[in-house]
Amino acid sequence: WSKNLTEEDEGCYRCLFNTYPEGAFIGRTCLQLYELHEPVVDVRESNSTAEWVVSCSATGRPAPTVTLSVSQQDLSFSQYNTVSVSNTNATFTVTTTAVLSGSRKHSTQVGCAARVLSAPHREVMVMIHDDDGDDDDGDDDGDGLNEKSGSYHRNLVLRISVIVVSVLLVVCVFFAPLIFLQLRKKTQSSLSHRETVKILEITIRDNQEHETPSVNQSENRLKKWRPPETN
Repeated sequence: WSKNLTEEDEGCYRCLFNTYPEGAFIGRTCLQLYELHEPVVDVRESNSTAEWVVSCSATGRPAPTVTLSVSQQDLSFSQYNTVSVSNTNATFTVTTTAVLSGSRKHSTQVGCAARVLSAPHREVMVMIHDDDGDDDDGDDDGDGLNEKSGSYHRNLVLRISVIVVSVLLVVCVFFAPLIFLQLRKKTQSSLSHRETVKILEITIRDNQEHETPSVNQSENRLKKWRPPETN
């Protein structure tokens, strides 16, 4: 048989074999299609603090059988309710809901298996975590929360550090040229002032050098001129 079958291929087929001298042999076989999709599990808390409501839905053809299971021995299912819905494509969706009650001190796994006659079954497992209580596991949960809190604070500190470094880099890039220009202006102003002072000193020195010979010449003239002596 081909693997690419559809619901239209379902039915009975007759095979005819002609032999000699026995004659014709007729055989009859029927084809029935099985269809089964992966089940979907939903877990939610009930009004009671010691119970969960677990539901599992599976779609197949013909209507699949849905079975719930739990890995923890002190937990058990009760209040089963199964609903089957016929779909337009000749498949059926079966939903089984049950209440899971017992101790909730430890995490546990809930399984859902779906079967269609002799076809291979499909099963999924869902982890249910323990509640935050006042028992020892509550301390484990507290440790888990502390680890998450510590990780959150570390990430927060890292982010703040990155932001601060980024801001400092931006400030340095923005203000570095301004500071450089300001220092350059101060340096040029200082050099200009020094040059001005040096020019003034040279000018004063030159003036003094020009005035000194005139004074010396006047003194020499006075020495050379003497008043006449009287008898």
